[in-house]
Amino acid sequence: MNKPFKSLSVFFVSGCLAIIANHSIAQGSFAGVELSIEHVQGNVYMVQRPGGGGNIGVMAGPDGVLLVDALFAPLADRLVAAVKAVTDSEIRFLINTHIHVDHVGGNENLAELGVLIFAHDNTRLKFLEETSHFPRQGGSFLPQQPAAARPVITYDNEIGFHLNGEEVRAFLAPPSHTDGDTFVYFSESDVLHLGDVFRTTSYPIIDKFNGGTLRGTIAALDLAISMAGPDTKIIPGHGLEIVGREEMQEFLDMILDIRDQVSTSPTSIPSAALAITRRSRSVAAKGSVRAARAERPPEGRALGAGAPGGWHQEGRRHGASRVCGAAWPLRA
Repeated sequence: MNKPFKSLSVFFVSGCLAIIANHSIAQGSFAGVELSIEHVQGNVYMVQRPGGGGNIGVMAGPDGVLLVDALFAPLADRLVAAVKAVTDSEIRFLINTHIHVDHVGGNENLAELGVLIFAHDNTRLKFLEETSHFPRQGGSFLPQQPAAARPVITYDNEIGFHLNGEEVRAFLAPPSHTDGDTFVYFSESDVLHLGDVFRTTSYPIIDKFNGGTLRGTIAALDLAISMAGPDTKIIPGHGLEIVGREEMQEFLDMILDIRDQVSTSPTSIPSAALAITRRSRSVAAKGSVRAARAERPPEGRALGAGAPGGWHQEGRRHGASRVCGAAWPLRA
């Protein structure tokens, strides 16, 4: 099978001092941008924009529409139009998977339509900060979203929705892309939306300003793989493909390869940095090595489950995956 991740660039964000005063720099120029909507399976669709961007999950049915993420503000009207192309039902709920503006920029517009916004506690707290870190081009600080864009309902571990004949679970992932990453699982449709923890366009972006970690990324992907069955469809945070469990495993294997190069011994770090840089042709590639090096365990300890600061998947040893206290069956 082809390995689509081998030539992709590495981008681990460690910081930037720039303050961007104009939202248009982050929100971009969207004149002429058209969104498309694609059926995933069951009640679930995915909204995309050409050239990439945050992928939007759409669960549609007679009880109303639930969205996962909201794109940039200038695209909010086009997002609503894309949803209306497949259903006449009212958009009732929005779940933010994390704080970044390409996923929450449309919040205010949707709130004006009466949409209830949900997010993890950690994500809402970031809405209260003066600026918002956006990990693009090395990282930038943007003016914070307006008060009307803030989630009105939050959860500390997980929350459930019951509509359109199925249960939808939104739950906190280990701190990976940020420390408020939410996974959303549509049980009857068998679709899992992973936000920006998983993408098909690049190595993972770990936003340390917002609590992201390499260790948590590994644990989160391991959790998602354990939940997925052979027919589960995965909506990535970025990328134009709907994928499955096998592609997630390839993505995780790639990350583990980088981690292992760096964590084997101090002498391996320069060669690992060189190898990754050559493979990705990215000036940000060495940042991945720095992230792995910073999270190396004390000498003699393995980096992984049970290590200090790790997230031990206790349920994996007992035939179930523990998601915030709830037992999810491992999939065959």
